[in-house]
Amino acid sequence: MKFNQLVLTYSDKWILFQFLKNIQKKIYYTKKVCSSCQLQQRQRNPFSTGKRNKLIINYNYQHKLKNKESLNHHHKCDLSQELRERILHASIKDIHKMYKQQEITVTQVLTFFIERTINIGVPLNLVIETMFAQALEEAKEQDKLLQEDVNVVDQYLLFGIPASIKDVLMVQGTDTTFGLARRCFLPSPQDGYEALAFRRAKAIIFVKTNIPQLMMMSETNNIIVGRALNPANKDRSTGGSSGGEAGMIAIKCSVIGIGTDTAGSLRNPAGFCGIYTIRASDVRVHGPKRHLDNILVMSGLTQIQSIAGPMGKYADDVITAFNALNQQFQVPALVGDPFYKAVPLNYQIINGDSKFRIGYVKSIEFVPAASVNQRAVTEAARKLQENGHTCIPLELDKNFINSSMEILYKLILADSDLKGYRELLKDEYFAYEHQTFEKVSRSPKFLIKLYYQILKLKGDQRKKYVIDGLQQKWSATEFLEFCGRQQNLIQQLYQYFEDNQIDALILPVSAGVAFRHGESQVGNQMLGNTINLSYLFNFSIGVAPITQVREDEQFYPEYYNDQLEKTIKQNMRDSINLPVGVQIVTKPHFEEVCLKVMKCLDDQQQI
Repeated sequence: MKFNQLVLTYSDKWILFQFLKNIQKKIYYTKKVCSSCQLQQRQRNPFSTGKRNKLIINYNYQHKLKNKESLNHHHKCDLSQELRERILHASIKDIHKMYKQQEITVTQVLTFFIERTINIGVPLNLVIETMFAQALEEAKEQDKLLQEDVNVVDQYLLFGIPASIKDVLMVQGTDTTFGLARRCFLPSPQDGYEALAFRRAKAIIFVKTNIPQLMMMSETNNIIVGRALNPANKDRSTGGSSGGEAGMIAIKCSVIGIGTDTAGSLRNPAGFCGIYTIRASDVRVHGPKRHLDNILVMSGLTQIQSIAGPMGKYADDVITAFNALNQQFQVPALVGDPFYKAVPLNYQIINGDSKFRIGYVKSIEFVPAASVNQRAVTEAARKLQENGHTCIPLELDKNFINSSMEILYKLILADSDLKGYRELLKDEYFAYEHQTFEKVSRSPKFLIKLYYQILKLKGDQRKKYVIDGLQQKWSATEFLEFCGRQQNLIQQLYQYFEDNQIDALILPVSAGVAFRHGESQVGNQMLGNTINLSYLFNFSIGVAPITQVREDEQFYPEYYNDQLEKTIKQNMRDSINLPVGVQIVTKPHFEEVCLKVMKCLDDQQQI
């Protein structure tokens, strides 16, 4: 029989198409050469190893070796062990005091943190790019100012403070990769607002930190430097997308850092790593989309704001860094926000004796919190009461939560076929954490709809919302209706604060603890507490570490008996000593209240 006489069914055609596609992949080979360091980037044959295609880049590894060699030969840290220990545990105020007393120099402090970054931060895959040489030159210049007048320290909020910054934020001369290998070796021509603000405060930016591929996931992993490892337990995630930044602060390779947050990207890493952060409302910070470096599919998310915010080991450090980011100064038009007007922090609220009425919710029904997470909320409330604040137990309405989660997933998965992501990836493959969504997005819509109906009949509410988001094809009218429903929910949350006469609300960061590597595809739903309050409501939210998992808390009760519950149960096993924190939620424009509560919770007995 001749080939053209064959009658192929739809299934036969699909199998043939996939076969030809795989053959095409098998012969596909690319080779790129970087003119600056002559590094080859190869896309290897996935069938020789049985693994997915990966773009192998030695960029950061080579630069790590170069910086290490430079450090060992020219910039050896000469501090005594006693000074090293003091710097390691010092806050920004402590370091400034040491500068004024001329106990240390800026170069010595920076060299100390560079040394820690090379020996600890890089092996944990927390670093994506280094700026050591430039940073050391800046440190020398600041040492000259310090020699002329030690009181120069008081003129700048972050004088001589080594700082790290998330990859996605623009820093002149460095890559803004978004976790994409194809965006390596494309340095930004100028600083973004966040880098400008830190430099203006005399911080020394010396490293950029690791992020997930395309940012929108809660596990920091890409094919440039690999998977970030949690300093508390290397088998656990640092969270995402500011996971590299959170890990660097937690392991004390950096004093202060800047991350970003759209749907929990500051807060779940802070919770997983045991540090402080604040995700301010968009009315209080500089234009959040300017750091996205003309990635239009992301910068076009005007309904969903990405916010840059500080991360630190101490609440006072976060307050100082937030103040540095919240200053009015001349910004180049290309990175500026014409609608932004800085509102200086009101330190009378932060440092004063004001007492607040604070509600606390130990768990939400959609994703019930584990025992240790509920204890963290209770301990936070007790500590605040000891400081003279009034704390009252509250509940969040079930219908309010369910409506929030429905709209949340509708908005998150609005690009249900992932067209925007595919265009950004081009020849690269989706990282493991994206694979489930990627496979479902390629499935025929009638199968997704059928699966949705099955879940609906089974009563699997949690997975139903995810699949419902993936089956959608929105018209303009439907999109506007959902935006209207979002606004109604915002008003309901405002009314909730008013009805209960509360200034702040304490919640768990998540339903469990840092999940094991590779489990974020299911574990993302565990972060329902973290995600919806910012993604939908744009309230100001901070995170404070409270406690660690005890030996008798390594469990998760039965509620739904679904895949998410099984994943959380598995993650709670062998979780002893992992950090657990809480969220502090306040209304927009009330960031000082949020920072004040964080400060009250920080007794500087670090986890």
